[in-house]
Amino acid sequence: MQVNYLWTCASADGSTCTLPDAAANQQLLLGASDLAAASFKLETDYTFTLTAGFTGSAVTSTASTVVRFARSPLRAALAGPSGDVPATKNFTFDASKSSDPDNPTTSLKYDFSCSPQPCFSDVTYTGVRPKQSSWMVDASQLSAINQPYTFTVTVSGTAAGDTRQATASLTITPRPGNPPTGTITRFCGYDATGNLAACLAKHNPTQDLLAILRLDPDFRSASVQWVNAGGQQLQEGVNAQGTPSTTLTVHPTAFPTAGAVILQAVMRMPGVNGTASINVPLNNPPNCPQAPCFFTDINSTVFPAYTFVGAASGWSDADGDVLTYEFGQMSNGDYRALQPAGPSTTYTFRGFEPGSYQLYACAIDTSGARTCATAPIQVQQPAAVTPADKAALVESSVTKIDVEQLASTGDVSAVTDAMQEIASLAAFSTSPGLAAKQNALLTTLTTVMNPNDPGAMATSLNAADRVSDAGTAALTPEAGAALLNVTDAFVTSNADAAGVTDNQVNTATKVLVKGLDAAYSSPTNTGSQGRRRALLATSTASISAYNSLTSTLSGLMSLMAAGTPTGGSKTLGTSDVCMSVARESPLDGSLDSRQLIVDCSGGSSTAAAAGHRRRRSLLLDAPGATSVTMPDGFSAACATDPVCNQTDTTTVSQSYVSDPGTILGNVTNWPHASLVPGAQSGTQLTPISGVLTFSIGAKTTGPICSTANCTATLTIPVAGYNPDLSTTCLRLDPDPTASLAASSVGVAVVPSSITGTVISSVNCTSSQLGQVVAVQYTPAPGQGPATSPSPSPAASPQEAYAGVDDSPLNASDVGQPIAFSFKFENYNYNEMFRTADGRDNTTALDDFKESEGVFLGRHC
Repeated sequence: MQVNYLWTCASADGSTCTLPDAAANQQLLLGASDLAAASFKLETDYTFTLTAGFTGSAVTSTASTVVRFARSPLRAALAGPSGDVPATKNFTFDASKSSDPDNPTTSLKYDFSCSPQPCFSDVTYTGVRPKQSSWMVDASQLSAINQPYTFTVTVSGTAAGDTRQATASLTITPRPGNPPTGTITRFCGYDATGNLAACLAKHNPTQDLLAILRLDPDFRSASVQWVNAGGQQLQEGVNAQGTPSTTLTVHPTAFPTAGAVILQAVMRMPGVNGTASINVPLNNPPNCPQAPCFFTDINSTVFPAYTFVGAASGWSDADGDVLTYEFGQMSNGDYRALQPAGPSTTYTFRGFEPGSYQLYACAIDTSGARTCATAPIQVQQPAAVTPADKAALVESSVTKIDVEQLASTGDVSAVTDAMQEIASLAAFSTSPGLAAKQNALLTTLTTVMNPNDPGAMATSLNAADRVSDAGTAALTPEAGAALLNVTDAFVTSNADAAGVTDNQVNTATKVLVKGLDAAYSSPTNTGSQGRRRALLATSTASISAYNSLTSTLSGLMSLMAAGTPTGGSKTLGTSDVCMSVARESPLDGSLDSRQLIVDCSGGSSTAAAAGHRRRRSLLLDAPGATSVTMPDGFSAACATDPVCNQTDTTTVSQSYVSDPGTILGNVTNWPHASLVPGAQSGTQLTPISGVLTFSIGAKTTGPICSTANCTATLTIPVAGYNPDLSTTCLRLDPDPTASLAASSVGVAVVPSSITGTVISSVNCTSSQLGQVVAVQYTPAPGQGPATSPSPSPAASPQEAYAGVDDSPLNASDVGQPIAFSFKFENYNYNEMFRTADGRDNTTALDDFKESEGVFLGRHC
């Protein structure tokens, strides 16, 4: 029977609360916007009550809990100089980025101080306060040169009864002369507006620490060396080319056990050095002093009638934080969550085929620091040994999973647990009802998942990935649409990019590809004619395929970009869908003529790896990397363009979809030859590459630069390149009617990689952003392929021409076909039409013989 749920709440003073529509689900999640809309009072007790009952019955049950909304810690942020500074200049310390997480617009109180005392030679000197959140100091007023001084801001709440305070500090050392200067900041990602996201007051010791040095304008040519508190050089501050970098990544293994991480950047100019420094306090992670910190009720049992109850025990936090617990499975060194972080210290594991596994539990504090413990389990083979026995065992287990009952509970954890169980059954054997349950659970997941809960969406994504990989049964279009919805909901739930890992982005990409495989499928075709027919067949596909692909790719690349520091780059995805982002400062010219590579060719086709039959139409096995070579002079143009240059950084994003069918199937004027000047009337355009999407910052269309002659070179891998056809690149332009229209990039394509007689990639140039695909076509008479290198023949035939009209051409002959007859003497026709891999091309030979040696002179 259907179970109905309703949440209500009331405050201690008897007033009611306004809860979101999600209050009709088994689980209630209140996000920041929900809390604001409901106007909950801080430091006030609220009673939340859940009422549950069956449809059509007046009998209900209730349960209640009391929640107090405590004030969040204030976040103090101080910007300004650090390390060595000229002893004769004024410096400003700015705390305006400090904030109250509960109310970002609330006013704060700022108190500045300096130590050691006396800081200033004139004890009456107080500096200048341009505004309440800043302090300008004349370095010449400091008591002594070559001595460090620490400047601190204390941020306080201003509301009645608000006793919260937070501090942030910077240390400078005045030096004689003009030493190189710069500022080191922690990198904690970018927010939705493209600005640096605020960091927690203390760094989580289980996460990498990223520090960025921003050299002041007069010293951008300085060389940089990173050192620790003991003066030892840090190799993490050296890039792949062995050159010191302005970006430093310090791994947790290098952290002290407690206290703070102290970093220095030594900046060197001819004849003078300077230093910048940063002191990063470390958070105390959860601690479990005495084992076992995580254990299971049993360590071994027989498949499939088993459960493992895991329990976390003995955890505490030195900072007094309330802990939550996440449970999951270790997979190739990665923590794969099965139960998102919550207050429960126990979780029931299920869904493992026979084998050995490592389970884990992580204790997590309110700042996100986590400490984990593992426990081994063993799932033994059942007594059934024959295929028939295994199938019967699986079918018996499958029939016990009631999808309708799971859907009626609205419990996303129960649904994902069932998906894990179905996946383990599918890995063990087959059964008639298995595929139906796989597909039904995927569609059910979309009805119970919560896109507002990042933790729950991470476990939903993992479950969708695993169940769609299990077995060999094809997924239905409805299940494919469910996979696309799960991926989109995962992106939505992580709009602020907090805590998204590279492995999660890779998993989301896999699920996206499998969703497209199932939701928008067509019969497989091979060869150029097959590709043409397939493309025509997919031209009626729903525009939803294109929208799902482009919107999710855009969201995933935004998540990647949010976690990529200036000077960094990242490539994630699979061989089917590969994405790359690079973030650089346009102020230092680092993007001029820079080649940015997208290469996921080492990955495997996810659908093939999962045992599914490839059902999309145009997967082109074109190995190798795509790349964009940025225009020379791009940095100068970008630096003056506020859309391109956001907070002195710009992000260049690329994605490469190896199967162009999903995109090209929605091009309204595809595949008409009129798209390409010089194409023979009625010819079909044959795609020989995937689709490369190229964007800069928030710009996905339009000119790359606002200046003239600003073109990028796009290198795209190709498959099935035919030297007898002409080649061009097409740009696919979005249309206001939610469809696409293709237009020629307008620049001849140049083969960029030739191995023997095989062309494996092409270069095309474009002054516009957008989506680009390489195509081939039959040229109009007299418009032969300008760049079609042909293999040299194995032998030199003796040529005898007959019937050649050697009269001079008239103006009226220009552009007209020229017919002539010829024959080859003492020549092996089979050799002439042999393919690059040594096979006889009998089709081409028959076509040649039928033509009786009469050709249009397109190669003249």
